[in-house]
Amino acid sequence: MKEYRELVEILETNGEVRTDNGAEILYKKSPDGEEGYLDPREALIGHKNEQDIRQNPQNYPRNIVDNIDSMFPEITEADQYEFGGIPVGVLRKSMGWINCNLSPEVTTEEISVSVEGEERIVPVKCYQKPSEKKDRPCLIFIHGGGFIAGSVDVVENPCKGIADRADAVVLSVDYRLAPEHPFPAGLDDCMTVVKWAYANARMLGIDPQKIGVAGDSAGGNLAAACTLKDRDEHGGRIHYQALLYATVMRGDGSDIEGYSWSLNNYLNKAEDSYIENACTWVRDSSTMIDICYVQNSNGKNPYISPIHAKDKSGLPKTLICTAEYDYLRAECDCYGKLLKAAGTEVRNIRYGGVGHAFLDKYGFYPQAEDCVKEIAKDLKSL
Repeated sequence: MKEYRELVEILETNGEVRTDNGAEILYKKSPDGEEGYLDPREALIGHKNEQDIRQNPQNYPRNIVDNIDSMFPEITEADQYEFGGIPVGVLRKSMGWINCNLSPEVTTEEISVSVEGEERIVPVKCYQKPSEKKDRPCLIFIHGGGFIAGSVDVVENPCKGIADRADAVVLSVDYRLAPEHPFPAGLDDCMTVVKWAYANARMLGIDPQKIGVAGDSAGGNLAAACTLKDRDEHGGRIHYQALLYATVMRGDGSDIEGYSWSLNNYLNKAEDSYIENACTWVRDSSTMIDICYVQNSNGKNPYISPIHAKDKSGLPKTLICTAEYDYLRAECDCYGKLLKAAGTEVRNIRYGGVGHAFLDKYGFYPQAEDCVKEIAKDLKSL
């Protein structure tokens, strides 16, 4: 393998513009892998062998060894919590990845945002470099985890990276999780933080016209829903959104113009079974989201399923980042295509060789750092 820093530099310049099912995409191939195969780091995780890693840690990158308990979690009796037949406790135990802090100079502050009319707060982590500026951009980041899991801790280092590279204030939202708190609880928490940041721009040292939202996976869904809701309320608060391998659709997409999915759309030269699984497991978790998060709500509500919004106009500059081997790739591409047709400025980047949740591997996967750099570039241009 090439050195990590060299791989990051390669990704900056190896993009190729392609058209896929009518969507214009900047494809960034694996910097040291061949197209149609897994990125070398993804292959190490996908084809992992617990016994070999534990017995021969010297043969593996440090990040793999550090995360062996994440890859092979020990499930205890306390993890056996289920809801509607969904093993919520086990899923929560299995999500998360110890990643790398590449921005040690960025400070962390825990903030409690009060909810208007309620005796409740939304916990937020605030990341920023020491600065006297009063007009910095601000990004509200929303973590993923299928609406039932994940945490601000998993995305802390990417958030620090964004704060560092964009000289921005990044607010990471510790929103309520399903199934204990189904829709719209998590969305309400995220909107509370958006409104709070806008109202307290001077105190935060930010420009209220430079506020954006971002999120990965389920967090991308919540970011997209916040953007729609802000537009519908004529709030004028959100001026940018970054949707990272976001789930934006409930249902099979048969009622969505221009949407199509097929396993044949994924290049798999080695007929690797891991690639096939990587492209389908998120689809197979759809029932979990319906049972735990949607519950008694209408899944076609655009604040649950943004792609079903009848009006997609009037939305801010949008970055969509997807993984080559991810079921959600098709719906993200379709959503970006529909936003662009409605007049939104859209950039769509697809990272080759990797699967869902690649941001979690920040500091190990060069694709994760490149994604952070792309977000920071956008924030600096607001």
